[in-house]
Amino acid sequence: MATLFDPIVLGDLELPNRIVMAPLTRCRADEGRVPNALMAEYYAQRADAGLILSEATAVTPMGVGYPDTPGIWSDDQVRGWSNVTKAVHAAGGRIFAQLWHVGSVRRLGVEPDASVPGYGPMEKAKDGKVLVHGMSKADIQDVIAAFAQAARDAQAIGMDGVEIHGAHGYLIDQFFWEGSNQRDDEYGGSLANRSRFAVELVRAVRAAVGADFPIIFRFSQWKQQDYSARLVETPEGLCEFLAPLVEAGVDIFHCSTRRFWIPEFEGSELNLAGWTRELTGKPTITVGNVGLDGSEFLQFFGKTDEVAQPASIDGLVERLDKGDLAKLFEAAAESGLPIMVFVGNAHCIQIHTGPVCNLKWLDDWFNVLDPEFNLHLKTTGIAELWRVRKPSTDGIVTSWEAFDADGELIVQLFGARKPGEPERDDWRELAESFKAL
Repeated sequence: MATLFDPIVLGDLELPNRIVMAPLTRCRADEGRVPNALMAEYYAQRADAGLILSEATAVTPMGVGYPDTPGIWSDDQVRGWSNVTKAVHAAGGRIFAQLWHVGSVRRLGVEPDASVPGYGPMEKAKDGKVLVHGMSKADIQDVIAAFAQAARDAQAIGMDGVEIHGAHGYLIDQFFWEGSNQRDDEYGGSLANRSRFAVELVRAVRAAVGADFPIIFRFSQWKQQDYSARLVETPEGLCEFLAPLVEAGVDIFHCSTRRFWIPEFEGSELNLAGWTRELTGKPTITVGNVGLDGSEFLQFFGKTDEVAQPASIDGLVERLDKGDLAKLFEAAAESGLPIMVFVGNAHCIQIHTGPVCNLKWLDDWFNVLDPEFNLHLKTTGIAELWRVRKPSTDGIVTSWEAFDADGELIVQLFGARKPGEPERDDWRELAESFKAL
């Protein structure tokens, strides 16, 4: 079985491994939603991934829904993305632009034109004020043209492909769903009609970039406000949904799920990406709650319970393969032990078993995600071997200290509240489980 570390060839696109950096909204663009030098540095630092998918990038001013997200409709924005692309390529990476329109998620008051409401399949009004503009057929064609132009610009500046964001309740996805699309024309009604907007959009993008420029289409069964939602209930329904998109020109499907290892339909172990590949023959990207432990994830690294093959790629991929410290944090979270993580002497972030608020991303930090907690670790200076020393107590807090192979301190962990003896005992017991590390 191929692993995440194996190269793959997709048409004219050669990837050194199968790890894809998913789009992550960073809200760092300059005035005018122009990509800047910080963004170029950020993406270049992640060039070890086989493929980088850019953060969601609006194709039109009406497609913006959040502060400081980038666009790709103006000359300045295109030049900014050109600089990002050059930085990624110089670092040996490959990058696609994720093209985006938020649709009715947009609210009045959002710049660049605060007076413009969101766009959607249906008009929505409250107290006589239009909150969502119901798109006319002319509006639909304008948005399709904007996506096509954005793809053309991405190709012109040397990007390696584009991803069309058709998931998570944004504009394209709003057309897919009966609840948000109750139109009575050819863009509403049956699943085929509700998919027509997306199919025409993909077809226009394909015409704009030619036959050889890769197009990814991202879709989701679930919704951010309804995890149990299903666009289709059967493999037959999924085939009906996907086939027109394939015909329109999609090369790769990016299948967004909450738990990537959960089977999509009864009677089969295939997840959404597995079924999509089975039905279309196209390469797929699977995503959803990836962690560093558990057989569901380790199998993609070419590992089993009996054997673990070391990573052969430096940087990000190599760090992903180091799961020991992550297991420690998981054990602490399962024990309900709140902790503080201090990296170096500069920054800290609180880890606990509830939601993490005001989480700030810092460059060169490694993000570990778990259903119970979030963690950022400084990546510079981490050596091949991690060692964990047993906790010490100073009468105020309980602490953990992790060191690299040369004895340099990587990270310190302190109890977030003043511990009593029971908590110290919990930490000591946890330490005994990890002394062998």
